[in-house]
Amino acid sequence: MNSRLFPLLASTALLALPFLATPGLAKTPSPDWSPSVTERLVKLPQNHLKKSLDRDFARSPLAEAIAHADEEIKLKTLTLEDLRAAADRAEGELQIELRHQLLAEKQAYLHLVKSHQDLRSQHLQKRKQVYANILQKHLQKGGNGTPEKIELIAAQESAHARFEKSRESVNMKIFASFDSPESKYASAYAQNLSAANALLAAINNHPASRQAADAGPENKADYLRRLVADADSELALINQEGEIVGYMAKLVALDAAAFSEQIAGQEDEADLDQEQRPATVISALNQFIQ
Repeated sequence: MNSRLFPLLASTALLALPFLATPGLAKTPSPDWSPSVTERLVKLPQNHLKKSLDRDFARSPLAEAIAHADEEIKLKTLTLEDLRAAADRAEGELQIELRHQLLAEKQAYLHLVKSHQDLRSQHLQKRKQVYANILQKHLQKGGNGTPEKIELIAAQESAHARFEKSRESVNMKIFASFDSPESKYASAYAQNLSAANALLAAINNHPASRQAADAGPENKADYLRRLVADADSELALINQEGEIVGYMAKLVALDAAAFSEQIAGQEDEADLDQEQRPATVISALNQFIQ
């Protein structure tokens, strides 16, 4: 067996295993954001409330971690594009090595995206809880409590914006398989996007959406309810992104399995050629003339 390809065969087999969390990440303390629902925050006018919370979040370790993860994902995307282009141009063992590296980088990209999703989810859960607590205290003080007439349009706006970001950050073109035919996971991914777009269109065209948009200015209670609905919509779409990343991870595993079989097949052919090649007199010549 070719000694240069054997390590690739072993490590490619590992890439074909189910998508697992990176061990090192599990030991790292998670960055945090601990907003306090103070009396001052509760009393803030609605046009200043979210801005105040945004400023508090921007100074937190969690915000810094999310921004850093976003930059890492952008850089990793460029790495994937460069490797893909190089692998397409290369031939022979160099192409094999580049394709193996591309698979490894795809898996690293998915770990980054998963970590990014976890951080964003953590942020939104806390933000949602803060808004809910402020709303509760506001209502306890006799604040306005009209029906939740605008939650649907709020969900529509937030869902649309969030899903557009999702399609930009999780770029399926990077994960186009060049080893295996289109799999059920690729089909499921496409169905996911189609279904999500259909739901967004249905929400957008719903009569209640137009009624909500024409409902007039919000009072503080309605505004807080909308912020809670925004957070819920964004959390739902992070879950959607997570499902998409799961499909992408399975595509990487399929590519790795096919690639491993291809390498093994090449090694078997090489070994067979060596076994069938008859020994020549020339090959032993040095043993006689030295």
